[in-house]
Amino acid sequence: MTNILVIVANCAHARIFTLKRPELPEIEPGPKLDELDDLINPEGQLEGKKLWDNNKSGRNRSGSYAHGYDDHRCKHEEEITRRFAVEIFHAIKQYPDKMKIVLVAGAQMIPHLRKQASKHPDMDIEELHKDLIKLSV
Repeated sequence: MTNILVIVANCAHARIFTLKRPELPEIEPGPKLDELDDLINPEGQLEGKKLWDNNKSGRNRSGSYAHGYDDHRCKHEEEITRRFAVEIFHAIKQYPDKMKIVLVAGAQMIPHLRKQASKHPDMDIEELHKDLIKLSV
């Protein structure tokens, strides 16, 4: 079995595991996951008002015309997720002896991880499109 890194991530949390063959296959069936790193995205954990306290949105009346403010929240959320994906791949680089990487992430995170993976053609990367971050090892 080759050395395999398993990265389980969402927009707020990422866990990096190594997949190992059991030491006693007769007693312990199947491969074993060992956690190597646990990354937290503080901005990804903030919700609603806490994240957008400093932004101005709503309507403005200046003069005789009313116009709305758009704080482009979707773009900000995408940027927060993109930066976290960069951080995850930076953490992966400290494990150079690993040959294969399995990315496990939901629909919001997987495109950002895929984009970072495309910048590393030397890595053998597989994907699983599920948000499994809340499951135990």
